Amino acid sequence: MNNILRVLALYELNASRTLSRLTCLAARILGVDAVILLGDTVSPLIIKWLYEKCGLRVLGVTGRLDDESIPQYLKSIGGLLDGRVVELKNYKITGLGASPITRVHGKIDVLATFKPGFVMDCCNIYSDVAGRIIEAMNPSLTLAGGCRDPCMAGRVIAPGSIQKDYLAYVEFRGGDYVAEIISFRKLLRDLHLEAPSF
Repeated sequence: MNNILRVLALYELNASRTLSRLTCLAARILGVDAVILLGDTVSPLIIKWLYEKCGLRVLGVTGRLDDESIPQYLKSIGGLLDGRVVELKNYKITGLGASPITRVHGKIDVLATFKPGFVMDCCNIYSDVAGRIIEAMNPSLTLAGGCRDPCMAGRVIAPGSIQKDYLAYVEFRGGDYVAEIISFRKLLRDLHLEAPSF
């Protein structure tokens, strides 16, 4: 597998039009293949805009603030990860959101979760269920929502809340990955543009 996969992972869009527009801009600047939503997106219109108007591949899991419209829309565009495997550039991605997960067979490259497992000492929210699933699946990388501040522990990355200007950029190359917590403000500063206030 010599394909390179670039993704942005973010948590807690909370139906923000401004943050969805900034996500589109960041995705275009960084040349990502997909955006992975880690829960609390709140509005399917945000996902629809990212998918239809921005032209992004959108994958995601459901969070505690997401009603049934979120998984319905994600499913309609082939982006629902809750208990499903999506293959993107030969990488297998699955998810654990508010919906129960079914048994997934074979090697998983990325597990997207709404809450991190118990391996995350740097985040004050966790899920024993997610922890057991992470251990059982042993994915190359777990991307977890639920944490307001960025947190990395082993092969688990919680980008922090996009409401606080945090998101994760991850680049996969074969069996390895490089991850970086980034902010819109820094990205725009690097381009010599003015960042909007949140």
